[in-house]
Amino acid sequence: MVVVKLVSDWMSVSRLCSWLVVLALSVSAHGEGGESSGKSLVLVHGAHLTAESWDGVSFALRAAGYDVLSVNLPGRGDDGVVATNVTLDSSSRALCTKVKASEKGSKLSFVAHSQGGAVVNHLLGLCPEITPEKIIYLAAVVPLDGEKPFDKLSKADEENYYRGVVYDEATGLMQINNPEGFLASFVSESLDEGSALGEEVMRGAVDEPAAIGDGVVALDVARYRGAEKYYIFTSKDKIISLATQKGIAENVELVDSRIVDGGHLTMIVNPQSVSSILLEFLGR
Repeated sequence: MVVVKLVSDWMSVSRLCSWLVVLALSVSAHGEGGESSGKSLVLVHGAHLTAESWDGVSFALRAAGYDVLSVNLPGRGDDGVVATNVTLDSSSRALCTKVKASEKGSKLSFVAHSQGGAVVNHLLGLCPEITPEKIIYLAAVVPLDGEKPFDKLSKADEENYYRGVVYDEATGLMQINNPEGFLASFVSESLDEGSALGEEVMRGAVDEPAAIGDGVVALDVARYRGAEKYYIFTSKDKIISLATQKGIAENVELVDSRIVDGGHLTMIVNPQSVSSILLEFLGR
């Protein structure tokens, strides 16, 4: 019944087979599947996404024994939060509250995608109860103290973003007004809205509260330095280009990094590659 639900509700049969490959690798590398590693992992989504964007990745991580929490930030879909009330500050505070409520242990790490990098970094200045062991950035912005989330993005990154999105002043939302333009920029593959992958991505995509991008990160520098930091680059990314990602990473003291051959939503399109890299980083 679980397999049927996974196939019908979210991923295709071929995507499920990829999950099972990762599961086999996880069992081989970490012992019997489901055996607890004693470590907790929080997955933080990026703009226009929800916690479901991590489904393929979290499946493999849980199989490897990790206690995984995928968090929905405020303003996602039908959570009742008014978009104009959603800021970087409120997003980070909500993340802090959810992590504390989950009673995760001291061996806690974050994986942050895209805009999620700003939410995690800002959390370190607001939530002294949480001191992560590791922060793994996936095609993410990494604003430091006093910086805004998108300060380091290029003009080309911005132009690609607006191929499928428009700002609606009345609602305070960045609205997806052109699905095919959205797919072309976020997935970076030749897709149309009616393709299986296109339908999958658009089913999980949401309009984005705009004010998050205006926030300024307040970073606890000492706690940030104490966390091991890793970066997964995406080679075909049009939202945060590879050149932009490398420029961002130059200002971060990374323990290690890897490059995935994919676009901005590679954790949806190719969860097996992302999962394998995460397991490598987390196993250190």
